[in-house]
Amino acid sequence: AVGYVLADSEFAARGATAYFWVSLNLCGIVFEMTYGKRLVSKVRFASPVWGLVFYTNVLAFLPMLLMASGGSEAESFLQAETSPAGLVWLALSCVVGA
Repeated sequence: AVGYVLADSEFAARGATAYFWVSLNLCGIVFEMTYGKRLVSKVRFASPVWGLVFYTNVLAFLPMLLMASGGSEAESFLQAETSPAGLVWLALSCVVGA
């Protein structure tokens, strides 16, 4: 990491302020993950492995649906080109992931 910073032209031009937003984002992610882990560690799921995954996916479904409908993802999905080999890999990944 130190080598990257020393070789970064933006760091040479602006100094440590070049990494302000990156550092702020990193701190936000660390807080979010730590706080989220604390919140869900107190919840008891019937299936400890799938419970948290299911809970996260249910919470994310509506915002993602709204973003997809607002961003014209349906048209892009319908125009996507598929191949038999691609469908086989998709089905295989669904089976392995289940």
